[in-house]
Amino acid sequence: MAKNSVAQPEVATRKDWGASEKLVRNAPTIADSVSAAVIHHTDGNNDYAAEDVPAILRGIQSFHITGRGWSDIGYNMLVDKYGRLWEGRAGGVKKAVVGAHAAGYNTGSFGISVLGDYDKKAPPQRTLDAVAEAIGWKLSLSGVKADGSTSLAGEEMKAIVGHRDVGQTSCPGDEFYAKFDSIRQAADDYQTGNKAGAGEEYENKDESDRQPGLVPGVIDSNARDART
Repeated sequence: MAKNSVAQPEVATRKDWGASEKLVRNAPTIADSVSAAVIHHTDGNNDYAAEDVPAILRGIQSFHITGRGWSDIGYNMLVDKYGRLWEGRAGGVKKAVVGAHAAGYNTGSFGISVLGDYDKKAPPQRTLDAVAEAIGWKLSLSGVKADGSTSLAGEEMKAIVGHRDVGQTSCPGDEFYAKFDSIRQAADDYQTGNKAGAGEEYENKDESDRQPGLVPGVIDSNARDART
């Protein structure tokens, strides 16, 4: 497909969620291009309110840097259950920033993670749509077809994979992973100008309120990469 042929979806900036640039240890590493998208879930609590999200992102960033020893938050982009996209690791959303989301597969991949635990229940439809649009757009920058195959770290694979496909983990959860074929189709539709949803109409709507027991900063414990 032609590069740069897809409109960028709206993405909230690091400033919007209050990323601590003082905590960031090193300048971002930029790869030549993005060959594949790797989808994660953060494995945290699903019962958060919209206004909780910036604090959750700050907690993840702090844990990745001070707890994991990484340079910055590991994911390139994050998505909440309200379908909002958030810039992750610094360096620019249009660039092929090397994250720390999938050990051995970080260079040339786009790591996108949905806030919450999706082993027993898939993310809401609006979130699935946002994931598909973000990936469709990001892969288009490198001319990669969302529903096709690609090469990453010397391996042939689908252009959109889950963390479990490249690591020893159950991430991004069984119910989320079951939606991947529809996500691939929706991302391809986005690339070709057909903005269809990633499946049935809002099957998992949840406008849940704040839960007092929310613990910010719970992350995908399998996203280890000491190099980044």
